[in-house]
Amino acid sequence: MLFLDKKAEDDKRKRQEEEEKLQKMKAIQREKAERLLEKERQEDQRRREEFEQDRLRTQERFLQNFERKASSASTTAIRTSSRSTDVEGKQTKESRNLREVQLEHKRVNAVFLDKLEGQARGSEREPKFESTQEAESQAPLSHLKPDPEQSCSGWTEEADPRAEYDQALMKLIKSFPNCDRDFLEDIFTQCNRDYEEASTLLISTLS
Repeated sequence: MLFLDKKAEDDKRKRQEEEEKLQKMKAIQREKAERLLEKERQEDQRRREEFEQDRLRTQERFLQNFERKASSASTTAIRTSSRSTDVEGKQTKESRNLREVQLEHKRVNAVFLDKLEGQARGSEREPKFESTQEAESQAPLSHLKPDPEQSCSGWTEEADPRAEYDQALMKLIKSFPNCDRDFLEDIFTQCNRDYEEASTLLISTLS
C-alpha cells in the first residue's frame, strides 16, 4: 500500500515537473514571438519613416524645380511682352506719322487744286491780257518768274520733243524749287507743256 502511494506521488510530481517545463517552454516561445513581432514592427516603422522622408525630399525638389521653371518662364514672357509692346508701339507711331504726312500732302494738294480750279474759272471769265497784267503786278513774287534767258523761244522745230519736254520741266523745277516734282509735272502737262503758261499759272496760284 505504501509502495502504491509513493508511486502515485512520483507520477504526480513528474507530471507537475513536465507541466512546468512545458509552460516554461511556451513562455519562452511567446517571448521570442513577441520580440520578433516587435522587431518587425520597428522595422516597418523605420521603413515608413525613411520612405516618408524620401517622399518629402523628392516633393521638395520637384516644387523647387517647378518654381524655378515657372519664374524663368514668367520672366521670359515679361521680356518678350515688353519687346513686343515696344516694337508694336514703334510701328504704330511710324504708321501714324506716315498717315499724317500722307494726309497733309493730300490736304495741301487739294487746297492747291481748288485754288487752281478757281483761278482757271476766273481766267475763263476775264480777258487774258488782264490776267497777264495781274500776274506782272505781283512785285513781291517777281523772283519766282522764270529767267528770260531760260525761255524756250529759241528752240527749233527739229529738236527732240522728249528733250524739249525734259528741259522745260527742269526749268520749271528750278524756278519753283519748293514744289514737288510730280506736282509740277502735272501742272506742266495740264498746261499742254507750255512753260510760260505753267509758270504764270503757278505764280498767280501761289500768291
